[in-house]
Amino acid sequence: MGSGADMPLAEGMSRRLVTRSPAMQSVNKAIEEACRSDCPVLLLGEQGVGKEFVARLIHRHSPRTNRAFETLFPPALTPELAAQELHAEQARRLRQAAGGTLLVKEVWRFPSAARRRLGEALDHQQPGDRTPLEVHDVRLMLSSRVSLEEPGHEHWLGAVEEALPLGSIASLRRITIPPLRRRPADIPLLVETFNREQAQEARREPLQFSSKAMDRLSAHDWPGNVSEVRSVVYRLFGAVSDQAVEPSHLSGLIPDVEDEIPLGRFGLEELVRAKLRSFLGRIRGYHVEDLLGQVMSQVERPLLELVLEQTRGNQLQAARILGINRNTLRKRIRALSIKV
Repeated sequence: MGSGADMPLAEGMSRRLVTRSPAMQSVNKAIEEACRSDCPVLLLGEQGVGKEFVARLIHRHSPRTNRAFETLFPPALTPELAAQELHAEQARRLRQAAGGTLLVKEVWRFPSAARRRLGEALDHQQPGDRTPLEVHDVRLMLSSRVSLEEPGHEHWLGAVEEALPLGSIASLRRITIPPLRRRPADIPLLVETFNREQAQEARREPLQFSSKAMDRLSAHDWPGNVSEVRSVVYRLFGAVSDQAVEPSHLSGLIPDVEDEIPLGRFGLEELVRAKLRSFLGRIRGYHVEDLLGQVMSQVERPLLELVLEQTRGNQLQAARILGINRNTLRKRIRALSIKV
């Protein structure tokens, strides 16, 4: 699956995303305002909603359009190696983004020292180490899957502010892209957009979706958001022998509506709470240690085993589903003696 940078959500050179949803009107307005200004931008939204695409869209319609657009992502390494490699990578990206835009992805995952160094460099201050970062007129954009509005996530705003130049904290613009399940009117439009894109790329006629097939697509929750729509449409080109798409062609690509149980609806937290309440009520007088570690290991093992089973042992794909890097997954597999 490609990054959000290549998702055709905007028509031609328009500054607006293609949408029929009222929920996206404020997003389009914020994008247009960000194109006209040079202030830092914080892009929020679930994985797959197109945050990088929006960042590139803003860059393309700003006065910096002819300069570099660079991205910086937290390295999937141990904290010690991350600190070493991130310093060098951060310096390189800042130099390459001179006069252009730097998008820092998942900023909350960076070590605090790295965020402060970035803010100091952008503020044209000497970092507190021996290797100064030379920065020349870089516009900063940040992105995160973490919702700052959700309870318990308020402290991530401090992580964002650490990465900003001191004089620009007040001018930070937030753009929150809603998930696709909150804007179902956009699903048919996105399906047709990706349908035309892939037909042109494959040099064949676009697929013809029956009304029942489109209804089924519209009823899906799309936990992978726009990225998932794109992936499903592209896979249909290889699965459909003629041009007509019926509901039967969607089997295996998206789950049946009645079989969909998003994790948030499953009540897993309540199930664990009930089990723990029962357990804690029975341990009075018994010696118990490392309870958190024991509980976490009992949850971790079946989760890793089932995800690896679902991906047929593909550790890179499993790591993406779990939201961890492949090296971490390999370490946990060895530590838990999981057979792949």
